[in-house]
Amino acid sequence: MSKLVSRLYRDPADAKQAVEHLVASGYKAHDIGILARTEDMARQVLGGKVGNISFHTVAEHLVAAGCLIPALTRLPGQASKFSETLKEALGVGQEVGEYYEFGLGANGVLVVVQTEEAKAGEVRAILGQSASAAKVAGNSSPGFVKAGRMSSTNPVDATMTGDFRKY
Repeated sequence: MSKLVSRLYRDPADAKQAVEHLVASGYKAHDIGILARTEDMARQVLGGKVGNISFHTVAEHLVAAGCLIPALTRLPGQASKFSETLKEALGVGQEVGEYYEFGLGANGVLVVVQTEEAKAGEVRAILGQSASAAKVAGNSSPGFVKAGRMSSTNPVDATMTGDFRKY
């Protein structure tokens, strides 16, 4: 029985790298699906390695490619939210569907692979080898300077001298 394995990428370059890893691992073009905000972004992620893939507009603001087209268009009627459609098509929970919808709205790219259930773990491992996983590990927050102690970043917490008139 076939299974859809998915991963959302914030950076289209990471999604492209994941697709290249999938193709290098022997997965066929018709087994790989992309969901992105624009057709140009989807084409950029797929690159020339995947071959001739058709694109289809879904939910009036997203473009699907590959194995996602039948999964997203076979559902009868329109769901109230696109996250409901994703939930039904991909077989994920409600929270995951809402997360995917939010991520896609923020220019994320969803990569989906249709595979046998026995190879689902292998596909998850390939999708997890993206560059974003390496970037996140061990980094401090980009909004704050990493300091050795509190007083090095906040002068209010500096050692008091006893003369409170300075403060």
